[in-house]
Amino acid sequence: MTEKGIAEKFTKILDDLERITDMGRKDEPSRKNIMIGDVMPAARPELGDGVALEYFRMVRVLAWNEILGGSAHRLAYAAGEKIGRQLDIASLDDLVGKIRGMGMATVEITPPLSVGDTQGMMTIAFRESAVSAGLHSFSEPVCSFEAGFLAGALEKLFRKKVTVAETRCMAIGDDHCQFEVRLGEARRKRKEMEEAIVHLDYLEYSKENVELLSTLAAHAVSTLENAFLYEQTKKMVITDPMTASFNFGYFKTRVKEEIQRSERQNQAFALAMIDVDAFKGLNDRFGHPGGDAVLKEIARIMKGNVRGIDILCRYGGDEFVLILPQTNRDEAAVVCERIRAEIEHHDFGPAIGGEAAGVRITASFGCALFPKNSRYSDQLVEQADQALYEAKRSGRNQLRFFESSCTSHA
Repeated sequence: MTEKGIAEKFTKILDDLERITDMGRKDEPSRKNIMIGDVMPAARPELGDGVALEYFRMVRVLAWNEILGGSAHRLAYAAGEKIGRQLDIASLDDLVGKIRGMGMATVEITPPLSVGDTQGMMTIAFRESAVSAGLHSFSEPVCSFEAGFLAGALEKLFRKKVTVAETRCMAIGDDHCQFEVRLGEARRKRKEMEEAIVHLDYLEYSKENVELLSTLAAHAVSTLENAFLYEQTKKMVITDPMTASFNFGYFKTRVKEEIQRSERQNQAFALAMIDVDAFKGLNDRFGHPGGDAVLKEIARIMKGNVRGIDILCRYGGDEFVLILPQTNRDEAAVVCERIRAEIEHHDFGPAIGGEAAGVRITASFGCALFPKNSRYSDQLVEQADQALYEAKRSGRNQLRFFESSCTSHA
């Protein structure tokens, strides 16, 4: 294959990876005319931002265990070290600028050490990480390349042995990726560093390795595409299309799972039923499109007032149900009252559109507690519904907890 053919194949793989992982960035340089010399770091005296970014993204492919098994993270770390050692930097500020320029992330370093400091540890936060964006279903940190990159750059900068471990990662649900850096006391000799660089020559972008990486990347593209299609299909099955909250079927499954988990860990949780007050009158006044807009806005308000572990589902019609794990009565009251008050004082006119203005709506809440009220899912739902009925019967726009005196309206 000619150099131009290799470059074209390489570029196509990168485009496929960006399309699937939704990593496109408008401010990045175009790669449509990349030639083989541009993707071989040895062909240039210094890594340019665009070149380093492409190298970084290709090595990211190697980090997936589906491709290289147990060696994946070690190879990605080693490749990152290689690039980190080639950076021309004289300070941590230079390193931060390089990382941002490569499109890898925005960076925060704590504490902000200088080269002359002797302190042996710091943490580095990667926000807006390009690697872990969109990979929330992974069961382990994926940023081994970045860890190695930091190790190589900092070892060159501080002239000390450096070890880096990723302690937080967006791919396992954290809000950013974080690395713990330890600076050793012993300095690495120049000869050792040169030997390490020579040892990693197999990671260079030779024509043969571009072919190999392209083959691996093609496999990764297929694997990722199938995984993303599966996740999208799964999400469609369990999501209410109008409010983007979970649907009734998912709720029935999830509440049983929460009971099992809470029993196993000896924890309490709360189940709240929420009903929009006088919703029929709202539909009569603004039509079903207006009513749908209100339900979407109420779902948005509720999502903005709960934790990541809480589960919001549309129960049916204008009713929602909220599962609050690891929550007692007082804590559930705080959450429900916060949501109730925000709904009460919210202007729904802009959401409805048209000539609607100053539209006020209220909602009623009924709550049951596990295990205080019941240890069974169907009974908990019935108890929360009875508490909701009491809230509606007592004047609406309020929260009621299930008590044994609650009147059944079955």
